[in-house]
Amino acid sequence: MLTRATWAALSAGRLRFRAAEVIARQATPTGARSVLLRSPAGYALPARVHHPLDATRPRPGVLLCPGGLDGLGGGEGLSVVLGCQRLARAGFAALCWSPSGREGAPGVEDRNGPLHQSEAIEALRVLASDPAVDPARIVVLTISFGLVLGLAAAAARPTGVRGLVDWEGPPSREWFVASRLKLRSRPEDDGFWAEREAVRRVGALRVPYWRAQGSWDHVHGPETGLALEMVNAAVAGGVPDVRLNRARSWTPPKLLSSAMEEQSAAMLGWITELTA
Repeated sequence: MLTRATWAALSAGRLRFRAAEVIARQATPTGARSVLLRSPAGYALPARVHHPLDATRPRPGVLLCPGGLDGLGGGEGLSVVLGCQRLARAGFAALCWSPSGREGAPGVEDRNGPLHQSEAIEALRVLASDPAVDPARIVVLTISFGLVLGLAAAAARPTGVRGLVDWEGPPSREWFVASRLKLRSRPEDDGFWAEREAVRRVGALRVPYWRAQGSWDHVHGPETGLALEMVNAAVAGGVPDVRLNRARSWTPPKLLSSAMEEQSAAMLGWITELTA
């Protein structure tokens, strides 16, 4: 149960995280440049690659798939647990982008359906072809609802992808409905959910799947069932190297701290390891 004290502690922690991000950005400046990312629907989508200012050689790449109904700004924002600017400060070339219909992008909001998934595939292609990126060392990083986008991209273009790191993504319809995200669909709408349930798609991965799960989920509080549903589906689907918070066993599950700075540091370490 989310008590007032728990909420106050979480809110204070997030404010500290944002303040630390502001200070770090001022101390370690990075560069960003717009890149051409064209939707299969025919129009250009807002997209930027963030990179170290002192980059003199191709860097490992990270494709960030935004959470919720976020886009470019959400991936770059102060509150995202691991955003493109922090990735750039750590030495990566990271692409943030807006799917159709959100945060400055033309087109209609597809709620991470087939159009958005095809755009994620194209975003991965654009990142891999960028001169600042080593195409043999790429990680797909997904934030919450962005998981289904990242699964589509990593499954369709596995060459050069070293793994998918998933931060607290919802696996199936019961978790979406419980989160009250504005999906405008009922649980019994199989056609809608068949295109958006990560557990149905994770078995197509042929690269490592590493799940990040905090002791306090950003939507579902102390509930860990969504993490177990995802890693168990990945194992059942034959995905190589499935891990929950870096561990290959989750009985019982070992959870990350609820502090965003610790979760961010942990995932940054995993991405570094995967791209070594």
